[in-house]
Amino acid sequence: PSHDIQADNLLLAGTLSADSATFNSLVVVSGATLNGVATVNRLVVQGNLTANSIVIQNAITAPKATFSDFISNTVSVNTVLKTLDLDVTNKLTGKFAYFDGVGIGTTVPTSGMSVSGSVISDTITVSDTYRHQNKE
Repeated sequence: PSHDIQADNLLLAGTLSADSATFNSLVVVSGATLNGVATVNRLVVQGNLTANSIVIQNAITAPKATFSDFISNTVSVNTVLKTLDLDVTNKLTGKFAYFDGVGIGTTVPTSGMSVSGSVISDTITVSDTYRHQNKE
């Protein structure tokens, strides 16, 4: 036979153990240990959430997030990617890109392209002006 426990206050000095429990509201003041699986429809964390690892099955959404180290096999940015520095250790590929200035082997100019060293190309097309500066 099962029965309901109804109380204004329930103080347990030891352990609460149950095969199943339903709470409309559960406040843990100090700490809770869950050794199995906990199913939560909505979790609100007022302070910090600390975990050894978090597995996201579907999606993660954050209006603002800061990561000290972010490692991913694939990152997809659908709108805008803003960064102060982008360090690519292997190769950077894409369908198209737009840059105000590009510096290769030298500092980045505010516009155009600046190259320090040799340029090896099958074809170079100049649509407006070509200026050659010999440093000898």
